[in-house]
Amino acid sequence: MTLPRRGSRTVIVDGVTYRWRVRTRPTAAQRTGRSPLGVAVERDDVRGATLVAVLRRLHPGSGGLERTYAVTPREVAAVVREALSAGWTPTHEGPQFAFRPASARVPSRTAEVGPPELTTEVIHELVAARTSRDTLRFGDTETLTWPGGGRYAGVRIEVSGKDLLDWVRDAERPHVERENANRGGEDPAYHLVPADYLPPPQTLRTSRELFGEVPSVEARSFVMEPSDRRLSKTTLLTCSCGVSECEFLLVRISVLPDVVVWSDFESFHRPWVYDLGPFVFDRQEYEAAFG
Repeated sequence: MTLPRRGSRTVIVDGVTYRWRVRTRPTAAQRTGRSPLGVAVERDDVRGATLVAVLRRLHPGSGGLERTYAVTPREVAAVVREALSAGWTPTHEGPQFAFRPASARVPSRTAEVGPPELTTEVIHELVAARTSRDTLRFGDTETLTWPGGGRYAGVRIEVSGKDLLDWVRDAERPHVERENANRGGEDPAYHLVPADYLPPPQTLRTSRELFGEVPSVEARSFVMEPSDRRLSKTTLLTCSCGVSECEFLLVRISVLPDVVVWSDFESFHRPWVYDLGPFVFDRQEYEAAFG
């Protein structure tokens, strides 16, 4: 097996460069923690045996299995060192070296944990306690073009006078800084940037998506269990690369008789807990914003 350069990443371990990638798209069982992720690793300078390791991660506070997470170069580097000690010889051709690192050896009955979710009761309590309301406004943005062709017409969304992308950027910045710090030895060109999303599409102004009536198309493109709560959320922002399933931000939209609530912001591919919202809008003003 030889890892293609396209789609794989590099990590430097004790002065040696390795190329790695998560094996195929994570399944529903892998995202929920019931089945571990598989990571393939090879030396970048020679053709030898491929390391295939399984990964699981325990939440440092609760000890439960995290439902979803991003594999970091630091984690891969630790697996490489452990596999080398266990007998992996990446400079010699041979069969794949299947390996289960110590971090993946967790009890089968370990509970799952993930981003918190507001219940209907909590949302009602929140609305009752809020004396002020947030505001929603739409505005124009410039049309984006790609070097290979194609155009994208977005829309500016302002929540209480602040661009939605700026709200998200502030919420993601500490997570991005922490993840980039964990990417020891990786080319900074591959580092994350906060709010690396396209502006919302123009269609949000005329569709019923922001009324919670259109579940995330991006989430439904993955194989997921019917009970997965993310299937009932709405896609608010998608990746700046133009491939919406690459990275996307979900939100729960609750439409009540007098208000509309945006809560439970969540990155589909990362276990970040967002310090964002909930936003509570007067329903009449909210509907009027759509013209």
